[in-house]
Order: sequence, then structure tokens, then C-alpha cells
Amino acid sequence: MFFTDFSDLLERLAVYSASLMIVGDFNVHVDDTTDTSASKLSGILANHDLQQHVKSPTHSDGHTLDLIITRNDNLVSLLPIDPPLLSDHAFVVADCVCPPPPDESTGCRQVRNWRSLDIDAFAADLQTSDLVISPPEDVVAAFACYDTTLRSLLDKHAPLELKRIRTRSSARWYDRECIDAKRATRKLERKYRRGVADGLETPVRYTASAVRVQVHGVLDDNNRLMQAQSS
Repeated sequence: MFFTDFSDLLERLAVYSASLMIVGDFNVHVDDTTDTSASKLSGILANHDLQQHVKSPTHSDGHTLDLIITRNDNLVSLLPIDPPLLSDHAFVVADCVCPPPPDESTGCRQVRNWRSLDIDAFAADLQTSDLVISPPEDVVAAFACYDTTLRSLLDKHAPLELKRIRTRSSARWYDRECIDAKRATRKLERKYRRGVADGLETPVRYTASAVRVQVHGVLDDNNRLMQAQSS
């Protein structure tokens, strides 16, 4: 049962890009290569690209029970492990390099100012272009003419601009499902405000309510996950 729950926990944690460290008394003799439980734990860690760093005995009986597990790209430096004194378990101390993810990142992106596009002027230039007046008869040439003509007209009426973009890191529980639900809600809200279609008030309220329920559900799952990690 433990290995099933532990594997399920690791699958949930695999979607996060942050550093990962799992520590505690696993009560598994990882130093014994013939131990069935140790083999199961080793296989689970290998399947999830994780490694166990404690190699010395941590119990008074001479076995390694207290483990430090991280991703393979995490740097961990273990201090010497002294024999158990006040307890039957040794005190395990390690230095770990776990840089926090950046709050935001900056970059440059080429964008077009579509709001400044004059549709009438664009259509007028298109009517006088070779694509409309004398389109090529060959299919390949027609596609090339189509691409060249529209690209040149877009560069004229809505030229590319280089803009600096700042992106902030989202909460770790904010996954693709939440993003898609929020995007669907915003799309319905825009249609409702513009009055493009009738009868959209109910779908907007329903979708927004569904997003709230979904977010609260993810938060509850996240809290249960954190409790499972700390227990």
C-alpha cells in the first residue's frame, strides 16, 4: 500500500518544475540489496528520475532507514553521519542547493499592432495586387504569391514591432486545465460585453462558476498533497 501511495505522490509532483526534496524515516533497508522493499523503492525512484543520497547506516542496528531523496539534477552534500546517541536513529545533515524559480522573466517578441490596421486600405491594396489581378495558374506559384502578397501588405499596414515581454511564474497548482477553463470564460465574457450573441449570460455565469469550483478543487488537492509530504 505504501509503495502505491508513494508512487502516486511522485506522479503528482512530477508536473512541478521546482526543486524537490523528500526526507524521513522510510523504514526500508535500502542498504540490503536482497530486501524486496528496498528493490521496490529503488525501482520507483529510478522511474521518476530521483536519487537517494544517504549511503551510511542511520539506525542502531546498522541499516540505512533515514533517507534524503531529490531529483537527479539537485546537488546534495552530506555531512558525516555520527552513530545514534539519544535515539536509535542517527542525525542526518546535508547541504542542498535548491535555487528558487525566478518570479518573472523578460524577453523580446515580435508583434503586430492589429488595432492600427486599416481594413479598407488593406482591402484596396489587395484588390490591386498581382494575387487578385493576375494570379498564377500553377498551384505552387499561387501559394507562394499568396504568402508573399499578404506578408508584404501586413508589413505595410501593420508592421512588426519588437516589444519587451515580462512573464511571471504562475502558482504551481495553476495547471493547463485551469488555464483552458479560464480562457473559455474570458472568451464568453468578451462576447457577452460586445453583445455579439444573445443568451450568453447563463453560459458565462456557469463557466465562471465551474472555474471557481475547479480552482478550489485544485487547491484542496494541493493542500492534501502538502499534508501527505509533511506526514
